[in-house]
Amino acid sequence: MEKIKRIPHLRIQKSIFAMLVKTGVSLRDASSMADGLVSTSLRGTDSHGIRLTPHYLKVIETGRVNPRAKMTVKKTAPSIAIVDAKHGFNIVASKLAMAKAIELAEKTGMGAVAIKDSTHFAVAGIYGLEAVKNNTIGFSFTHTDALVVPFGGKDPVLGTNPICFTAPMAGEEPFCSDMATMPISWNKVRMHQSTKESLSPGWVVDSEGREVINPLEAVSLLPFGGYKGYGLSLMVEVLCSLLSGMPFGRDIKTMFPPDSKRRHLGYFVMALDIKKFVPIKEFKIRFKKELDKIRKTRPVVSGKKVLVAGDPEKIAFKDRSKNGIPMSVELIEEFNTWSKKLGIKERV
Repeated sequence: MEKIKRIPHLRIQKSIFAMLVKTGVSLRDASSMADGLVSTSLRGTDSHGIRLTPHYLKVIETGRVNPRAKMTVKKTAPSIAIVDAKHGFNIVASKLAMAKAIELAEKTGMGAVAIKDSTHFAVAGIYGLEAVKNNTIGFSFTHTDALVVPFGGKDPVLGTNPICFTAPMAGEEPFCSDMATMPISWNKVRMHQSTKESLSPGWVVDSEGREVINPLEAVSLLPFGGYKGYGLSLMVEVLCSLLSGMPFGRDIKTMFPPDSKRRHLGYFVMALDIKKFVPIKEFKIRFKKELDKIRKTRPVVSGKKVLVAGDPEKIAFKDRSKNGIPMSVELIEEFNTWSKKLGIKERV
């Protein structure tokens, strides 16, 4: 079984920042990247958090990612803008896009921004949670390379295409529903492949479209909810591919191998200014009350609380902020190998 160690999150953040700066990333962008990856792992989303650091360093090395991209923002209408990421890191690009969406929403009530020529999305919640800091409702969407079979089909045609919705509430951290349009991400499948842990039925299929639970037989993912998840995935593809002018579905360059070929990824973020609808204080208090009503409903399993979206992440954040982020010995070795390669003395 893979050995796990708990590492203080600030030590990890310092390490990621130092490695990115050494590869040519600006101080500002390296700080934004390190914060995004660490905050994702603090919230328990290990598949899209700090474990992506070696991959990001590799794609700088191969030339896929431009570490000093001069991104641009073009306003095309009172509530609409387009960010050209110039093949730089998407955490930087999509934070920039959400900042613009918030700015537009404060003026017109809504801001919608498409991102083009970007790189790996990271996790959608990073950008949605930026919105709630400004008392706006946040949406973020991403397409990915084709890993998901259509309903009734054998061949993968769409990505995992996550949808994120965030909203502020009184008395606790914001509500954040961040979900792919299938039961599991491919990064999580890769984690199962490394541990040899079986997958749940209804998650993946083999090359003939047959459901399997052995992660080593997994070739493609299934959409959740049959044709309904399939339809939501298509909606995300329209927002991310067609509105940004980027490749669609099977035409998207795969994440692996991490070679020099640019991926030309497109994304979409949106912000709604709550106070243009109702008083913000009223919204936050009412939202908190309604969610607490749901949490107080009867559980199926006695003693096990009913949760709402984002509750597990809040629990993980509290635990990991205090006790450290779990890192496998293998991942620690990867970090330290990169540190040594880049001439950084400090180790995780």
